[in-house]
Amino acid sequence: MILIELFAPAGVLDQAQREEAGRRLIDALMGTGGTHAEAVMDSARALTQVVVHEPAA
Repeated sequence: MILIELFAPAGVLDQAQREEAGRRLIDALMGTGGTHAEAVMDSARALTQVVVHEPAA
């Protein structure tokens, strides 16, 4: 499993923006270079999680 942590000021991102940021990060990191079979990349994307932290201080 790949875990990506994103830190943002509290209240800056709503739920839809957090989800979009997560999708964009995964797509950017997994790339589309065609170096692996698409089924392998789909599996890697499915095992990748993005956590958005909104620290209070």
